[in-house]
Parts: sequence; structure tokens; C-alpha cells
Amino acid sequence: MALGGIFNAIDYCFTAISAYASTSGIEMSATINPSSTITISANNVALDITPSVEGTFSSDYATVSTYTNTANNCTVTMTTASTNLTSGNNTIATLPGSVSEANFTNDRWGYRVGTSGDYNAVGASNQIATYAQNTGSSSALNLAIYFAAKLTPATKPGTYTDTVTFISTCAPDPIPVNINNLEYMQDFATLTDSEMTELLDSMVLNQQYQLKDNRDEKEYYIAKLADGNVWMTQNLDHDIVTTENFYTYANTDIGHGSTPDTNAKWTANAATHVTNDTAWAGSNTILESSDPGNLCWDGTFDDDLNPTYGANTEVCGSDRHYHIGNYYNWTAAIAMNDSSGYIGHGMDANQSICPAGWTLPYDGDGRAGNKSFYALKTALGLDQSNYHNAPIYFVYGGGNGVGYVGAFGVYWSPETYFSWTDVDNTAYAYSLFLMIPNQHVSGGTHTWRVRSGGYSVRCVNR
Repeated sequence: MALGGIFNAIDYCFTAISAYASTSGIEMSATINPSSTITISANNVALDITPSVEGTFSSDYATVSTYTNTANNCTVTMTTASTNLTSGNNTIATLPGSVSEANFTNDRWGYRVGTSGDYNAVGASNQIATYAQNTGSSSALNLAIYFAAKLTPATKPGTYTDTVTFISTCAPDPIPVNINNLEYMQDFATLTDSEMTELLDSMVLNQQYQLKDNRDEKEYYIAKLADGNVWMTQNLDHDIVTTENFYTYANTDIGHGSTPDTNAKWTANAATHVTNDTAWAGSNTILESSDPGNLCWDGTFDDDLNPTYGANTEVCGSDRHYHIGNYYNWTAAIAMNDSSGYIGHGMDANQSICPAGWTLPYDGDGRAGNKSFYALKTALGLDQSNYHNAPIYFVYGGGNGVGYVGAFGVYWSPETYFSWTDVDNTAYAYSLFLMIPNQHVSGGTHTWRVRSGGYSVRCVNR
């Protein structure tokens, strides 16, 4: 019995030790770099020729084999130390051009690729083939390079030589289109449809990124939102420049007719930069804008329609989502010096003061397409209580100056508005109109404002 008790104790000890068993592992990864390899079947090509009066022709070849693991285009180039074969002070010049074997020029040398076709002059650098990896195959591209000469007694005896080098060069892998690889807002204008899809895939929904406007190097927050578009999540703050032809198709949203005009240029007339709420000229034929400076909306609302000038503002800190930005009349917002030519309902502007690659959002109610305030409102479930929240950060920036900050916000669209009371139908344009949440006044999309007023601009990717 005592012996059995010892065995039981040993069993217990083994059981206790097994409870501390553990495992570990490593993650294995391999990075495969692009490569290109070239080999030649022979170290030299030798022609043994006895010249004759009519010319003795002779040829020989070497096989050049190339391999690559990339699907990018690769080029095989043949370079020579000299275009002549030399023996001391004597030379055999290359062919004057492409000729057949039957018409090969006397006392010349040349090359061809393959077993048939013309012979060519040997240049300092000669592109002889392009190739890429065959999908699912590692087979080489094999090139038979023939060298030939045709000699008469005019060529003196000797061993004539030249050094020929074959080089395989492959195009680099394309840089992935990724938001982190972009620097400027205008980079959007250079993207193809497939590249834009690739860019959108690289962006995290609602995440805030920053890009610069290359017209003034000012930086803006942008985000991919639930409507599937990329929006500025900060008001435009561009000071209009009056330098001749400063605005071009490459830097500004102009030149977008039925056929894009890549040479489009625009010179802004001297803009009236107003300094207070009452200084606006009130004309559709005058380009006006106003820059209130480095002021942000402080996030508070004010239902006093005659507030202290500059109330509900603060000096911007590092987070500039609520930066008030510039005020623009509709003429300035659509990058024109005179908007009186846009009359009636449906005659909408197809250009704007936005950076190239971006444009003014449509108001959207009753309009096709999804680059609109209305589509954004629907996708994000926006109402008057949450337009100012992340991820869109609309600013209640007032109008015509900072006197009405916190009371309302207005954002221009490119759409004209028809009114029976407007004699020449040039007075109004649609906008996004935001009222403070506790007011019983309906606000939102599909509202019109007087074109001569100074309001905010947001841009969406074109």
C-alpha cells in the first residue's frame, strides 16, 4: 500500500508539469524583387572571309536569351564600342542602311535579328526587341543575332574586331495610386478612371487626409464619404489672383466644355476684397471675394441676426476644419468676371474656382448624379442638427462677412435659379443653406440665394 501511494504521488507530479506546456511559431515571408537576365550562347562571333572581286559574303550568329519575372515591357538593346570593325588603322564601315543579303554592300558589315529579313546598319545603340513575362511561364525570349560582312580585295588583310554589348532594361513597376502618394489637390486631375478607383480603394471611409492647393500652397482636409466621393471637409480659402493667365486647366476647374480644353486660361479681374458685411457691390457683373483671415467658427450658434461683428469666431488652432475660409459671390465661385450670361433655370456653370480635379457640388434635388449636396445629405443622414459634425464639418460661416457666423451657413452650387420676379433671370443661384438647429425655419438643399452675396465654397472631386 505504501508503494502504491508513492506511485500516485508521481502521477500527480507529472500531471502538474504538463499544465505548463506552450507553443510558439514564426511568420515566414519572402519579398520577390523584379529581375531581368540576359545570356549569350557564344563569347565571340567569327567570320573567316577570303575577299573576291565581286565580294565574298559571310555570316554567323549568336543566340541572345532574356528572362524576366515582370509583366512590364522590357527592351533589349545592342550597343557597340564603335560602328566600325577595326584592325590597327584599317576599318570596315557599317552598312549605309537596311539592305537584303542579295544586295549587301561591298566592304561593309551589319546585323539582323532572326534568320530572315534585311541586314541593318550597326549604330552606337540599337533597340532590337521588346518583351515581357509570359503569364504563367518562365520561358526565355531567344533572339538569333546574325552578323555579316561582304568583302573585296579593297579591304586589307587582318583581324577586324568590335565589342558588342547586349542590355536588357525593364520598365519600373508603376507606383500604386494611393492617397499617401499624393501631395496636391490638383493631382486628382491627372488620374484616369481606373486610377481614381484605385485611389478611392486606398482611402479609409471618413478618415481625414490633407492635400495642398498648388496655387497658393494652402492645405486642406479631405475625406472619402459615404456617397462614394472625396470631399473637402474644410472651406476653400483661396485668395483670387489677378495675374494674367494665372488660372489654367492644370491648376483650376476651368475648360470643361463638351470637349475639355487643356489650354484653357482665365485672368480674373481685380477682385473687390470687402472688409465688412455691408461693402458688397451687389452686382452679378463684378467678381467679389473676401478673406476674413485666420478665423474659425467656434462651434456655437447664434440666433441673433444682428450680432456683434465677429462674434462666434476664434483664432484657428492646429485643427482647421472650422476655418471660415473666403467668401465668394457666385461670379467668383464659378471663376468668371461676369455671370450675367447664365440665365434661367438649368443653365448651369461647368467651371469653378475649385482646384483642378475638383468642382462645385450640385444642389442635387431633382438632379441626376451623385456629386451633390443632396446625395451627401442622403448618404450621411444629415439634417440641420448634424451638418457641422465629423466627418464633413460644414461651417455656419454666415454670409458677406463674419457678422453672421453661427447664425447660418451657405455653400454655392453651379446651378442657376429661375424666378418670375427676376426680370432678366440673372439674380439667383442654388445653394446648400444651413440654419441653426433650434430655429423653426426650413433649411437644407434646393434653396436659392442672391448671386451677388458672399458665401462659402466647398469642392468635391470632379
